[in-house]
Amino acid sequence: KTIKDKIRKHLRKKYLYNGIAFDSGWELVFYIYLTDKNISFDYQSGDSFEYVYDNVVHQYYPDFKIDGKFYEIKGKQFFNKDGTMCNPFDHSLDGIAEAKHKCMIDNNITILVEKDILPLIKYVNEKYGESYIKSFLLEKGN
Repeated sequence: KTIKDKIRKHLRKKYLYNGIAFDSGWELVFYIYLTDKNISFDYQSGDSFEYVYDNVVHQYYPDFKIDGKFYEIKGKQFFNKDGTMCNPFDHSLDGIAEAKHKCMIDNNITILVEKDILPLIKYVNEKYGESYIKSFLLEKGN
């Protein structure tokens, strides 16, 4: 398997909401929050950034675009204790994960982490109920 094959295996869509597939519950929470607050945005806009790893050019596609600014949502499992990025599914891919992380930093992508998403989860839970996000889960047990 190539690096791309290994990464794609773990990028399966896990939530389906309004006909849109989301990679994570956190992405869905952010989407619902932005929609509810009438904030104009693009989810997976198709904009990409190039980065090089192992002398191979790769493309990185941010999760959200709001007013021309890009946002990526990442859980703590994607970061090492030293702040570098890792691939929690296959640590042999940590190098490419950190190359992608450097691309995010170099292109001023805002990385939203748990502390950023928790207030939005609270908002969605209070407005729609605590099982709302789970009700859109496609792959039970993941």
